[in-house]
Amino acid sequence: MNFKLDNFLNPKKLRLIALIFPLITFIGVFFNSDIYKNLSLLQSSDATAVFIISAAALVLCMLFLYYYGDFKSDLSFLAAIFIATFAIIMRLFMFDSQSGDYNSFLSEWIFEMRTLPGVEALVKPIGDYNMPYLYFLFVIAKSGIRDLYMIKIISVIFDLVCALGVLKLVSVFNNGDNSKLFAFTIFLFAPTVFLNSSYWAQCDSVYTAFCIFALYFALKDKGSLSVIFFSLAFSFKIQTIFILPIIVFLLILKKIKPLDLVLFPVTFVLTLVPALICGRSFYDTFSIYLSQTQSYPSLSMNAASFWEIFPESEFMFFGSAAVFFAGAGALLVLIALLNKYKKIEKKHILDIALIFCLLIPFLLPRMHERYFYLAEVLSIIYVIVKNKRLYIAPILLTTGFVSYYPFIFGEPPISFNYLPIANGIVLIILIKALFDDLNKNSKPLLKGENI
Repeated sequence: MNFKLDNFLNPKKLRLIALIFPLITFIGVFFNSDIYKNLSLLQSSDATAVFIISAAALVLCMLFLYYYGDFKSDLSFLAAIFIATFAIIMRLFMFDSQSGDYNSFLSEWIFEMRTLPGVEALVKPIGDYNMPYLYFLFVIAKSGIRDLYMIKIISVIFDLVCALGVLKLVSVFNNGDNSKLFAFTIFLFAPTVFLNSSYWAQCDSVYTAFCIFALYFALKDKGSLSVIFFSLAFSFKIQTIFILPIIVFLLILKKIKPLDLVLFPVTFVLTLVPALICGRSFYDTFSIYLSQTQSYPSLSMNAASFWEIFPESEFMFFGSAAVFFAGAGALLVLIALLNKYKKIEKKHILDIALIFCLLIPFLLPRMHERYFYLAEVLSIIYVIVKNKRLYIAPILLTTGFVSYYPFIFGEPPISFNYLPIANGIVLIILIKALFDDLNKNSKPLLKGENI
């Protein structure tokens, strides 16, 4: 047998071998930290489960970066896999925190699911999430592992999935290592991202991950996959409606075909079929989002929206009217953009997606602080791809973080009245910049040209 050193030192093989080092780092930190000690004090099986699932998620993330990251530099690839490792480790240190939402809602739903035999937990209307996320909670309830950790692990896994989607979406416009690595890193370490999943036990990274990949597939001319992913996002959270106007412009650019849209209701219904098979009523299965829209009778639930500046007592006067106000505002922007449809190009998709993901929750009442999550993620991609208006992402991430502050740390450092002003200014800047660009007599991009 002839041994050739050159074959052994093949760059691809070296990159595969390099995956061992972050994994060893993860194992070393996990078993020598308070994470493992705290988990073991409760139940050794909990510590084992958390380790196995988080390690498996890390390995899958590294393999994705290996096969689909398309890093030209070995150093960039190595940096990406270590960044993913550090991101998971940092999140694990927050796993013992218990938010008010967990104590008042999630833990109660899990407890009720555990007390019900068989699949009855999927039949009885428990919680106010749509069925796909309730499937996750059902599995957690029946697993016997401490639900706090399992809920957070699911969200952390989707943090990684979303980070990979961010990396791929950036690569559509700029395939340089630095751009992809910066986007990947900034997303994983953005405060509203890691606090949302690992501290607060929220799941906004789930629907956001599907939305980001839906945009990626559309811009890669895979319209069917794009529509399926938009539908999966919507099946997890109704907040997906913020980005759905982008489908109009993807149709204009022929990134999505009209026939592809049939896949949206088909996919959505398929996600509900398991619950229907288990015996859940048709009405209970399909009316979850309808009941959500009637929840939280408040102009603003600590969101950096237009309605945050109004006294809470004014909901009875402005609550319903505010919905029509938001609809009129979104429709106005949509019509104005449609009047420029001949000038809309692929490079404008990010602008339009970000504008609607900021505009709609900004104008709608009953919005929670977390409903700007998708806009914050898109703003990271926006500033890295455009390399312009670099202040946009920091402003949105800051207003989001301050909105989270009362639920995590207590009294916010600044008045909430400043937050809608900041978001409103960003929105105006984004809309003006887009229309300024559309009003230019610019020629379409050449094939392979970056924006």
